[in-house]
Amino acid sequence: MTADSNMVDAENYIMMAADRNGIKTDVELNNYIDGLAHLFSLSPFNLTPSQYEIVRKHVATKFRVKIVPGFTLSYEHEPWFYDAYNLSDKGFWKRYRTNLSKERSPTAIGEMDAFTNKVMDCCGNPSFDKPFERYGLVIGDVQSGKTSTYVGLMCKAADVKYDIFIVLTGMSNNLRRQTQVRIEEGFVGFKSDSGEKVGVGNINPSINAFSYTSLLDDFKGQISINASATKVSGILPRFSFKD
Repeated sequence: MTADSNMVDAENYIMMAADRNGIKTDVELNNYIDGLAHLFSLSPFNLTPSQYEIVRKHVATKFRVKIVPGFTLSYEHEPWFYDAYNLSDKGFWKRYRTNLSKERSPTAIGEMDAFTNKVMDCCGNPSFDKPFERYGLVIGDVQSGKTSTYVGLMCKAADVKYDIFIVLTGMSNNLRRQTQVRIEEGFVGFKSDSGEKVGVGNINPSINAFSYTSLLDDFKGQISINASATKVSGILPRFSFKD
């Protein structure tokens, strides 16, 4: 059997097994596929890690899952985002959505699109002529898509002229590096340590974003000073996330 036919067989096996086991959500599907990974390096599939990753992503785009919609709680809410967003070119979000489509189903992306719109509408409008402060908390289960969701929020916030994002990843340097990779792939578009295009940068490199951190280095004092000096019309719109 050829490698291609082995990959097709593996994909069909996962689809049927997931259906038999009552997999309903994208989180359940991801966890289920993770649990099967060791089987597909063996006969009769004999897949390499890279081949299995291709199968995994293909299954994620084809398997029908139920997405549990997110919900928001807010106070003193003045709707603004939808009008502002419709006037933007949606460049950051469009290229991120295209990149997501390589490994997410249209249903999952559609739910993320709707939910991130809700969250953004609860934030402040960076075009206000007066300073403002808005605070919020996004909560999700382990492996529920929190990182991909807040990268989506960053994209939409950038589309409506937010200009500085601060992401707090805890005390683990390994987690900081993992998050750096995800943000470079989904928002920045190039590797901060080498300049090589990656993720969304291969879709539309004309959109520019810059990271003050890299895989090797976190913030340093002088960089923090330079970042805090970046202002637009006397206002510093800020978006902070904790992973």
